Amino acid sequence: MPLLVFFLLYVALAATLSSSAPVGEQDRSTVAITRSLSEDPITSFQTLYPVDGVQQQEESVHQAPVLPVVVNESGPAVVIGVKTSVITNFAYRQAIRETWASQTDLPRDVKVFFVGCRPRLDDIYNTDERERIEKAIELEKQTYGDLLTHELDCDDSYIDLTAKVKEFIRFATQMFPNTSFVMVGNDDIYLRAGHLVNYLLKGRQSEHLYLGQVWDKRLGRSTSPVRDPAVPNYVSESFYPMSSFPPYARGLLYLISADCARFITKNQRRLSSLGVMDDVSVAVWLLSIQIHVEHTPAFSYLGFHGCEDTTISLADLTPLAIRSIHSNLLEERNFCHGFSRSTWQKVGIPLEIKTYVQNIKTLGVLEVTSTLSAPGKLSVTIPYYPAAETLSAYSRIVCQQARALVGNVSCREITDKLRTQQQDQVKNSEVSGAFAPQFLKLWRYNLFAADLEAAPVIVAYSKMAAYSAGMLECLFATVFEHTKRPILVVPEDVLRKHYQNSPDIFVFSVLDSNCFIITNPGCQQRIADYFREFSISDENKSTRSTKLMMIAGEPTDTSELDDRVILLWFIAQTACAWVRCEFFICRALGPYSDGLDNSNIRSVWREAAILCRFVCSL
Repeated sequence: MPLLVFFLLYVALAATLSSSAPVGEQDRSTVAITRSLSEDPITSFQTLYPVDGVQQQEESVHQAPVLPVVVNESGPAVVIGVKTSVITNFAYRQAIRETWASQTDLPRDVKVFFVGCRPRLDDIYNTDERERIEKAIELEKQTYGDLLTHELDCDDSYIDLTAKVKEFIRFATQMFPNTSFVMVGNDDIYLRAGHLVNYLLKGRQSEHLYLGQVWDKRLGRSTSPVRDPAVPNYVSESFYPMSSFPPYARGLLYLISADCARFITKNQRRLSSLGVMDDVSVAVWLLSIQIHVEHTPAFSYLGFHGCEDTTISLADLTPLAIRSIHSNLLEERNFCHGFSRSTWQKVGIPLEIKTYVQNIKTLGVLEVTSTLSAPGKLSVTIPYYPAAETLSAYSRIVCQQARALVGNVSCREITDKLRTQQQDQVKNSEVSGAFAPQFLKLWRYNLFAADLEAAPVIVAYSKMAAYSAGMLECLFATVFEHTKRPILVVPEDVLRKHYQNSPDIFVFSVLDSNCFIITNPGCQQRIADYFREFSISDENKSTRSTKLMMIAGEPTDTSELDDRVILLWFIAQTACAWVRCEFFICRALGPYSDGLDNSNIRSVWREAAILCRFVCSL
């Protein structure tokens, strides 16, 4: 079934996508797949299409005359998109602008853009800092006119990389319809643009061309999909069932002819992506119309090849290296003159995140810690209290610390990693029985069921009600389960300091101001103070939905209790079965009803019924 699902996707694609030579002239027809598919990726993809579809296209590819590259007088012959991180990689963009892409050095037939997409500013909570970054980005756009952000329908993040490439290809084909080639590369490259144009002029065809450094050629073997969901390049077997990828040009730098670019643009909403791998995705898209990658060693990678004087482009460079190479060429020195791997090669600092659960018996509350470490850096440990802080808010703090530690990192990736690691800790704790269930109920719900970006439900409790915190976590994790909102159960000091003193529910105890006797003046005054503090009005004049709840550890006469206050009577150490209303009533009355007189029983029944109506209506 997984094979069928995957290939039906491409059968549907073949039924709807247009051919690429030229795009828009011929629709494809399909027939049902009736034969098994080879494990060889090329053979497998070729069997997806009928004789009157792809095979005709294949003939047109092989029989098409080799068209010389003609410099387009009405626009650039080559449009280059340099993938960049808008917020963090200004130094790389500036190095390129002032060297090989400068007005004096870039051939007039070549146009360069920096492909950024919409910058992610939602994890920058300092308003002044966010405004400073926004102004800097806008100034850069106005000054140079080459940075693409909101012009592209994509987000500037690693997980949106394939969408970034799709959007740039669309931009290039629509803005420069007469261009001959579209090129995509990273912002850590030095490109001899003049050499590139000459390379393309040497009898190369200007159609059906897909050119780059093919990893299979360098490794001597095909590359395989990553099946570990914890890895960013993960591709599920159900989506891509084959054991290896087709040959593809590495994402460091690759070039496609304009007809291929138009094919991708016309069908961009139908073309599925292989995760974050834009380079593999492009290869698969073009393979669907029988365009195969052509290997060129002229596009080099410092991490694999070292520096070679004859190269057209070299990737994996620092801004210093980009400037050094340019200086060499201006001074008519060899391309690699003064090469030093320690100063030329761009090195990403690996960040390691580990999650630990602290001893609940020691602390009395559930505390989780994340430790960030990197080679040559001091590790940073950041505590997290799942009942008092959303994972989304905590992830932003961790991301800020990670950026201070290693530089540019993806906050979304960090959130995903933290969530995965904490989910594993919950499962391990449940299996080992290390913690009582009430400590895990809320944590599990927030990790596995809640929408991380939704506004949390906030339950706060008074100091005298702190002994019931675990039970409250357990209870409200189920009461609000249907909302899919994160649930926080916090002390009143945390409420006032971090949550604007605005809870959805506030819980106080009969121990507050001697409320064992409801008519006690101190108790009545305390309840009145809570009403004022949380602006709880009469039912007909409600100003906010804050609910007030009082807890007791034994039956209490509630005849004088304000109807707006819900009494929660519970037995210490009772299991989480309470969270279903019928179980609550049975638990409340069952083992202790013998010691109650009729009036108390009626009171308990009444309060239990009120509570049940309350919790079941939330």
